[in-house]
Amino acid sequence: TAGIFGYLHFKENTLPDILSNFNNNDPFVIIARSFMGLCMVGSYPLLAFCGRLSILNLVGRFIGDENNQENNNNNDDQSSKLIFNSLTITWVFSTNLIAIFLPDISSVISVIGNLAVCFMMVFPGLVGFYVEKGKKFRQIFAVVMVVLGLVVFVTCMVQNCVSM
Repeated sequence: TAGIFGYLHFKENTLPDILSNFNNNDPFVIIARSFMGLCMVGSYPLLAFCGRLSILNLVGRFIGDENNQENNNNNDDQSSKLIFNSLTITWVFSTNLIAIFLPDISSVISVIGNLAVCFMMVFPGLVGFYVEKGKKFRQIFAVVMVVLGLVVFVTCMVQNCVSM
């Protein structure tokens, strides 16, 4: 809502960071920035948990999931803690590096927006292709979704890389 009303208020003079348009001494802006900070502080652990779990599951598929076995050795427990902690440290370190070395978050948002095309078109198209076996029209539609999604993804990604 802050983005929508900020854009409606400032129109073409809107800065990439909506809160930068407002007076820094305004108490409502200070409160809004505080709540945005609390939102980030609260959401980062949740996103890190989901990302770490996804990476661990992906790695577990390639090297064999040892967690599902009934093997509770102290060595296995130590190695899983080491993997968990090293992945957490790597996650925090890499996100901090991105935050430090990228002066404008719009480049990160544009890459995330491009990845959203994959979630909206490419992945459903792939699922539809494999689920709809024997139904030619639906499989053709799924292929069109995948191809169109890849074209949009590559075109926008190239455009974003060129404009950086």
